[in-house]
Amino acid sequence: MAYTIQTDLRRVKEWAQEKAKSGSEPPWAWYQLMKLVEAISAIQQGMESTTTANSPREVERRGKLIQLAAAKCSQDNAPRCPDEERVPLPM
Repeated sequence: MAYTIQTDLRRVKEWAQEKAKSGSEPPWAWYQLMKLVEAISAIQQGMESTTTANSPREVERRGKLIQLAAAKCSQDNAPRCPDEERVPLPM
């Protein structure tokens, strides 16, 4: 059986719904189960609205790697701020 996050999310959501429907859970547990069901629903909706591995956008990006640009200056050779007129401090 192939592992997919969608399968696991569906199974956990069904488990939480069954536990909540049983009526044997205390009110605080029922509330937590319902929050879990709502969170899983939101995750599933988000997953459905995003691109998949076979989408054209993913194919276009393959082979393109992000490369960090080398810094042109370091702390040692960074330009200094011009010295402003010093303000005398009270003693």
